[in-house]
Amino acid sequence: MTPRKNISTLEYASARVRSHRARLFDEKMYADLLNADSLRALHELLESTKYRAVLSKHSLQTSGARAIGDAVADYLREEYFFCQRFYTDAQAVSLEVLSGALDIVDLKTVIRGKYAGSSYDDIIATFFGPGLCIERSALLLLAKQESLEDVVRMAVTLDIPFALAVKLGAERFAISNALSEVELSLDQAYFSWAFEKCSHQAERKTPIISYLQDRIDVQNIMTLARFVVAQKFAGEPPALATYYLAGGTVFPTLKKFEKAAQALSIDEFATFIKAPRFAHLVQSQLAEYNVSDSLASLDRTLNVDVVMHAITVGKREIENVGVSVAYLLALENEVKNIRLIAHAKAFKLHASVIRKELVGV
Repeated sequence: MTPRKNISTLEYASARVRSHRARLFDEKMYADLLNADSLRALHELLESTKYRAVLSKHSLQTSGARAIGDAVADYLREEYFFCQRFYTDAQAVSLEVLSGALDIVDLKTVIRGKYAGSSYDDIIATFFGPGLCIERSALLLLAKQESLEDVVRMAVTLDIPFALAVKLGAERFAISNALSEVELSLDQAYFSWAFEKCSHQAERKTPIISYLQDRIDVQNIMTLARFVVAQKFAGEPPALATYYLAGGTVFPTLKKFEKAAQALSIDEFATFIKAPRFAHLVQSQLAEYNVSDSLASLDRTLNVDVVMHAITVGKREIENVGVSVAYLLALENEVKNIRLIAHAKAFKLHASVIRKELVGV
């Protein structure tokens, strides 16, 4: 979709987007959602909100948690189109890049699903992206394929964005039998594409570029953390250059990345992170790791921080597209939270258990 050309001022665009941002759920609304005594009660509560129209549409097609999940994801897609219409083609690149990250997640969902032998319905039930980068119809067709090999062939035939990365990753997967090879290939292709799309923007450090750099930094940090932990097991040393993502600021060069991989423990690894913000986050999770021997808490903490930081910075931007980036990221959090609550209600989990998993609340 091409944004309309009779563009209003960025100040007007920011005001319109801020009016939609005001509709984001607050603490009271989340408390009401968590206290709903059934999935049906949750559905009725959501019908009294901005999600009423999309819920009505999807309730005719599916039911229960699936209807709620599909509806709120559809609303996110509509809001991408709403924000996009206020900007020039050059400005709207930020939204295209942001949406591309979610479409990549859906593409990974197809690949994981085929690897695990999941059904078509199970795969598409978790689709989340707005389909502005990789068309939803193409993703649905990929989900219908019989095998991972068929997915690769169809992706190349359709010439979807990142099809060559899927093919390359599948070739590596055939050798290593590690599905992470496909996902890594997609990540490398996505970030390369995203930076190229943003390279012609007037400002060197736009909110979306900062967000991309943070995401790369977190992935590199987590990759190294896993390598350091794995050193206690005997085996072939990993080819670090294969796993390195360029474009970040914490490890701006492969040499620095490889040097940090020499750490003998997670505690020592933390000293190689010179960026104060990320160093503090890693340090804050050391005690949890030493008790649980799991990196899950660190992974979650870093990824949540990246999104919340982008929201905080972006919502102050009224002279560029940053306000829309911040709003769409905040709405993405809300949609994820609603989906989580809906599925938890289906399994009759207690509100206190669900609340611990919510993001940005």
